[in-house]
Amino acid sequence: MQMKKYIASSLREAIDKMKEELGEEAVVLSARVLEEGLNSRSKMFEVVAGLDGAPVKPRTTSPTYEKKPVRPEVIDRKQTNEKPIAPKNNSAELEKALNGLRQKIYQVKNEAATSETAKPSVEKKKPMGGTRKFVLENFRNSLIEKDIMPSLVNTILEQTAKAAEFLKPSDVESAIKSTMASMIPTAGFELKKRKSGKVVALVGPTGVGKTTCIAKIAVISKLLHKLDIGLISLDTYRLGAIDQLKTFAEISGIDFLVAYDEKDLPAMVQKFRKKDIIFLDTAGRSQNNKKLIEETSRTLDSVKVDEILLALSATASTNNLLDIVKKFSVFKFSGVIFTKLDESVAFGNLFNVIVKSKIPVRYITNGQIIPDDIVAAEPEHLANMIYTGAYSEA
Repeated sequence: MQMKKYIASSLREAIDKMKEELGEEAVVLSARVLEEGLNSRSKMFEVVAGLDGAPVKPRTTSPTYEKKPVRPEVIDRKQTNEKPIAPKNNSAELEKALNGLRQKIYQVKNEAATSETAKPSVEKKKPMGGTRKFVLENFRNSLIEKDIMPSLVNTILEQTAKAAEFLKPSDVESAIKSTMASMIPTAGFELKKRKSGKVVALVGPTGVGKTTCIAKIAVISKLLHKLDIGLISLDTYRLGAIDQLKTFAEISGIDFLVAYDEKDLPAMVQKFRKKDIIFLDTAGRSQNNKKLIEETSRTLDSVKVDEILLALSATASTNNLLDIVKKFSVFKFSGVIFTKLDESVAFGNLFNVIVKSKIPVRYITNGQIIPDDIVAAEPEHLANMIYTGAYSEA
């Protein structure tokens, strides 16, 4: 499979270049807006294209713009029984490439049963006996250094100690990870056809990457699960937020509206009533600005919102995250999405918030590429990530 990257000052120009060189059969594998261009006031667009086999002759007629899939490979396998949608190109090379991407994103759940996060083996012939407490205590400082709260470190070690009598010393680390995984609640995001649109809102503080996050979920829902999606932006405060969503809505063929006035929202939701899912992108609010939080809450109350998700940045401290969860509780959110894992150096803060709040994790995101850099949350993956301090894709 031939793959090539194109960068231009507009999305259409990048696609033109792609079709001129690779032909009409080329498929857009990913597209994103580059924050930095030659001119700091302009944006550049990057398109990664793929073509099975040898390139065809460039076209000579004016371009026609088709809606092409954008590497639709993030699957929440916990919540859907649908089989992954096969690409239109049935070649072995393309299928191999797509399967490779699936494996990269979902390797965590597959490896959990056989990797270091698997349940510890039991060896009754060589119990740890009197050395159990000493061996476990050796991990205390290590867990605290990972930014896990001392009280939770005590809980982890106490729970692990219940099985440690029959563990080999080499199995203790795996047992600790399994204990941590058992303390992490997760839940999948439901993706299915509906008779009327399910309204899903994303809320959170400023700067956590909400707009990029909701774009990822919307594109996945549209391209991978073939759902009819409506996207409404309420974020008229942040410069560029509307343009960002509009760009990806155009790429993926998602109907997009902007509510410049909160009074417009009910009519817009009614217009999308026959959609499968209606996503609402709200403006970021500081947890210390009670007035603006209540304003957003009133706006959402003007329509029937079926589910609210809270976006949190992995770069924030435990105290900040717990404060955000407390002050955003007015929204009665049913799940959290952790963003910016690629910008964090430790993940103990996530464990603290997950256990303390008891709110299930839906997704984690680790970059800006839409829709690639998002993964459905799995307890074993999160536990291993928190313990090792590294977001692993291998």
